Amino acid sequence: ASPSLCSNNWLNLSWNAVPLATRYQVYRDGGTTPIYDSTDVSVLAFSDSPLVLGSTHTYTLTASGAGGTSPPARASGTVSSLCTYTITPSAGANGAISPSTPQTVTKDATKTFTVTANAGYSASVGGTCPTGVLSGTAYTTGAITEDCTVVASFSTNVYALSVAFAGSGAGTVTSSPPGVNCTANCSASFPFNTSVTLSVTPNAGSTFSSWSGACTTSTSPCTVSMTQARSVTATFNIRTPSGFVASPSLCSNNWLNLSWNAV
Repeated sequence: ASPSLCSNNWLNLSWNAVPLATRYQVYRDGGTTPIYDSTDVSVLAFSDSPLVLGSTHTYTLTASGAGGTSPPARASGTVSSLCTYTITPSAGANGAISPSTPQTVTKDATKTFTVTANAGYSASVGGTCPTGVLSGTAYTTGAITEDCTVVASFSTNVYALSVAFAGSGAGTVTSSPPGVNCTANCSASFPFNTSVTLSVTPNAGSTFSSWSGACTTSTSPCTVSMTQARSVTATFNIRTPSGFVASPSLCSNNWLNLSWNAV
């Protein structure tokens, strides 16, 4: 006596042919009235239904022929109560999934996993289970109808580095690794934990004054760690003329001579 497919309320009975038999009879749970009684001895199976899900039953089978009735053969079986399937979770590098061991669920149930990405990484979930929903760190599968997998993957976050310009002068800001190369407000994106070195080149007639924001030094270059979105401001000013002096004229002349260096 073998259970039917999960969630079906019957037991499948089968037996081997008995030579010279002309009749088979099946009884359930010690009853005296057969639940199966047939002279078609080519049929060697019978499905007993309806039964209660999860119930266990004992059967006896007799074969009859010209020589009489055989001693009873006995078998027992349990009706399947619910389908169960296995979800196998796994996680790639730079994160984790919990629970991380195979999980047993019933037919059409869903299962929730906690998917945690390391700092600087973002999670996504795939696999062969019906597509679910990732909300924060909680991933809930779709309705499960077969054995399947849940696979968590983690990708590096990318953050924006914004560069602004200030002051009366002008110049160029560039970066290493490449990405920033601008003479006016601009931005570029870099992967998590990248060290970005910013350098300035003042235009002719201008000088670099200072950084502000994620760069706090007054000198170039400046290094920014991209563990989150960052912004910096580069200040350029018009160069102040140098060498400006006033010297007296020759004696008894009523003027002063002014001079300065070229800008």
